[in-house]
This record gives sequence, structure tokens and C-alpha cells, in this order.
Amino acid sequence: MMDGAISKRYAQALFELAQERKETKKVEAELLVIKETMKANPDLVSIIYHQLISPDEKKKLIEQLFTNLSLTTLHFLYLLFDRRRENFLEDIITVFHETCLDMEGVLTAEVMTAVELSPENREALKTKFAALTGKKVDLQEEVDPSLIGGLVVTIGDKVYNGSLSARLEALHRELQKA
Repeated sequence: MMDGAISKRYAQALFELAQERKETKKVEAELLVIKETMKANPDLVSIIYHQLISPDEKKKLIEQLFTNLSLTTLHFLYLLFDRRRENFLEDIITVFHETCLDMEGVLTAEVMTAVELSPENREALKTKFAALTGKKVDLQEEVDPSLIGGLVVTIGDKVYNGSLSARLEALHRELQKA
């Protein structure tokens, strides 16, 4: 089974359980805190993903680090550890968050720019893509100086490439044809 399918299956099961228990927002917030903590602490990721560390040790670590988790989130993490699926945790959190946003009518747009966006440009992008998609847009920004200028926006499986590096590459190809 593909890794993406595993993450989607677990995220969907957790989403349905959280909805049933009316804890969707709480579980989403807890998962995002876990993801941010993992992003800030590579050693934590190494421990959680390490296959020689027992599920029970991982459970104790999570209990110590995240003392206020709901039972829904805590038991979900236990399930991942017991089934040795912890290496999918970050992807599951991403899929869960995207599912929550989708239920609220919000799309996630991944924006890669050469320099950080100004607040005005950020709002203009949100407005432009909201008009294009008919949904509210949540921007996930990343800076990549190799773009030279412009931006690349990914929404779902669509990519809008307005980067200077892409334009230069296209010009290069045209010159080679001539």
C-alpha cells in the first residue's frame, strides 16, 4: 500500500472519531502543536521514529511532553506506536489538518517565493486565489532563493509557476529551438 494511502486512512479514521466526539478543533490544535514541536526538535523525531525504541517508551515520552492531550489524541498516538506506524505521524497530521480546512471551505495553497511576502502581497494572493477557487485560501509559505524572483503556488494537484527561474528556463528552451 502506498504511504499516502496509509496516512489518509489513519487521518480519516481519526477525523471521523473526533467528529463523532465533537472534538475536531481540539484534536486538530493538539496535532498541530505536536507537529510544530517535532519540527523544532529533530531529536524528538529521531526518538519517535526509531524502530528499536519500544512503543511503551514512546508512549511514556509523549505523556511527559504533552500533558494536556485529549484521550482521543493520546489513544490515537498509542495506536500508531503499537502498530509501528509512527513514521507516518507528520503526514497524518498534515492530512488531518487539510481535511479540517476542507470541511470549513478552506484550501491550502503552498507558496514558494524568492523572498518573504509582504503583508500586502500575502493578502493580494489570498484574494486572487480565493476568487479563482471560490474558497477561502490558507497560505503555507516557503522561501527559496533559487527562484530568483516571482513565485510558485501549489493548490492540490495544480501548480501555478510564475517564478523568474521558470521564465528563464522557458526562454532558454526557445533559444535552443531557434
